[in-house]
This record gives sequence, structure tokens and C-alpha cells, in this order.
Amino acid sequence: MQIEVINVIAMHSPGCGSRVSRVLRAIHGVDAARVSLERAEAVVEFDEALCSPEQLRWAVQAAGYGIEGARRLSPRGRAAADA
Repeated sequence: MQIEVINVIAMHSPGCGSRVSRVLRAIHGVDAARVSLERAEAVVEFDEALCSPEQLRWAVQAAGYGIEGARRLSPRGRAAADA
């Protein structure tokens, strides 16, 4: 499993967070998606053999939200690389 943290722009309500979480979890290969309005980010656990970080970001944008960068975390939670 890989972990991608996506900085999401224009989430203003709990409904926005729910929508972002829902579209991410609908992607084949996504194991979990946790969204924080306070941090304006989505933390996504996914199988890189089944989907890509680009697909995750595209899904957020297709749902009507902007992206202001993303970063990959190692399985232990430390930043591995910025995207």
C-alpha cells in the first residue's frame, strides 16, 4: 500500500469532505480515504498496482475541487517525496 496526501482547494463544508472521500473510495485500488477540512487535505491509501496518484488527483478535480500539491508518505507516515 502507498499513501498519498493531496492538498485540496475549495472544500468549505462537511459535505465537500464527504464528496471528496466518496469519489476517492470509488476508485479501484483505493483502500481508504480520510479527508480533513481543517487541513484541507485528503489522505489516501491505495495499491499502486491498481491505480496511480494521477488518477487520485484527477478524481478530486473531476469532482469540482482544486489541487494545491500532493506528497507521498512512506508506510510509516514520513514524507517520501513531494509531487
